[in-house]
Amino acid sequence: DGRVFLGANQMSSGDLGPKITDMLQNKTNKEVFLRSDTRANYGVVMDAIDNIRTTGVDTLGILTDQPNAGAAGSM
Repeated sequence: DGRVFLGANQMSSGDLGPKITDMLQNKTNKEVFLRSDTRANYGVVMDAIDNIRTTGVDTLGILTDQPNAGAAGSM
């Protein structure tokens, strides 16, 4: 549905970068981890990644779920 959250707080994709910049301001370890719903629109996820990259993060990790053992296409 295109919603973007930082923690539990919903916000616009455009507000994501400035909020993360504020959160990382006094941190020495500038890591951000992004988790996306499997149904998320690719463009929305890429917009979030682009907004995060503008914050000066050192590491941007992408979190994924492990496929279910019985799911179609799994081995």
